[in-house]
Amino acid sequence: MESPTLLTGDHPPYDLRDQVIQAALHGGGLRARAGNGEIPLSWARDLYHDISRSLHRLELWEGPSWDRFEEKLSDAGTKFLLEVQSRWGDRQ
Repeated sequence: MESPTLLTGDHPPYDLRDQVIQAALHGGGLRARAGNGEIPLSWARDLYHDISRSLHRLELWEGPSWDRFEEKLSDAGTKFLLEVQSRWGDRQ
């Protein structure tokens, strides 16, 4: 599942965020060792929070906001995202 939010820096709808992350991980070939191999939604939620905190520490957003859903990626954030996607593509 390719998400249009990847290049815009927009967040997926809150009620779908964990499923979008789970689908992206699955699409990238990641599987859980136990059970049916599906990445649990709780893992997707934890990853979202960990990565979100890291991106905020790198100051990749236009400006701090109490409402993170209103933030947009800065130019530096967009360049960072494109570089990560480029390197990820080289691995596949």
